[in-house]
Amino acid sequence: MWLKQRRIEVGINSLEELARLFQIEGYQITPSALSHYENKRRVIPLDDDQFRNVAMSILRLSEHEILRIAGYKVISEHSTDGEKAAWIVDQLPQEKRSMAIRVLEAMLN
Repeated sequence: MWLKQRRIEVGINSLEELARLFQIEGYQITPSALSHYENKRRVIPLDDDQFRNVAMSILRLSEHEILRIAGYKVISEHSTDGEKAAWIVDQLPQEKRSMAIRVLEAMLN
């Protein structure tokens, strides 16, 4: 059920739209297969690097976040918020990353 909840949270209203986004990212999948994952009839293939990376991009989740909400135990030295901040910075174009780090550092003062 987490897949459907997150899909809706990020504004993807249908399985057809989600499948199209996966296909645009180069991962071939059908709305029917996604329905099986959403309804727990099949296990979401998070062990497939390509699937996981595309899902992370579309659902705007870090690797730790997607694994945690899927029920895996993730060990990290950083808080969930710290991981999210790092993931956001990593998604920025290279030329904007330094500015994002400076903004975060300024918040420490």
